[in-house]
Amino acid sequence: MILVGTAPRGGEDIMHLGEASLAKHIQDPQNRGYGVLQKIFFAATRTSQAAGAAFIARLMQRKEDRDPTSGPDVGAAQLAAFREWEHFTASASPT
Repeated sequence: MILVGTAPRGGEDIMHLGEASLAKHIQDPQNRGYGVLQKIFFAATRTSQAAGAAFIARLMQRKEDRDPTSGPDVGAAQLAAFREWEHFTASASPT
């Protein structure tokens, strides 16, 4: 499991989506599917990107029983959950 942009509930900008270094990869139409993971989780160096490509190749080796690729609806739901987590206040906590 890889956790990115984590923070305690009510923390500031949990996903740092406004940060230029992250936003440029997420918003780049050339980065789709696992390509986004490669750009986000691996450094821009040639060796790190090669390691990222190898990681993705290992992910793709499994041909059966793979989880389906997530679409925009999943991303939108995750973003909404991140933002709700980020804006938590003690007065809004469930009883």
